[in-house]
Amino acid sequence: MTEGKASFVCFDCRQILRRARGAVPVRCSRCGEMARFAGYKLRFPKRGDVAGWSRLRELIAKAAREEEADAARARVRARHALERRLKELEARPSSKDREREIRELRRRIEAAP
Repeated sequence: MTEGKASFVCFDCRQILRRARGAVPVRCSRCGEMARFAGYKLRFPKRGDVAGWSRLRELIAKAAREEEADAARARVRARHALERRLKELEARPSSKDREREIRELRRRIEAAP
């Protein structure tokens, strides 16, 4: 099943662009600035509706902030899972495989953002 085209917007030109998401960074066809991802199903205001475009900008900015907060929470959860696993392994009797896994977990924890 193929994915539908996504909507991207340029707030400077109030231009709406439809492209496949993730292919390449989407630039506005009028001014050349980077367009912002707006989703797959969204109603857009008319070009002259300044208040509507302002609300749309706020809506997209809020969605981007929420997405970033979700990603940050996911990173913290992943790090805590690694730390819990490390603590479990350290409580077990020593073995070659245990030591190897402990080293690997410590490396992954150090590399985590």
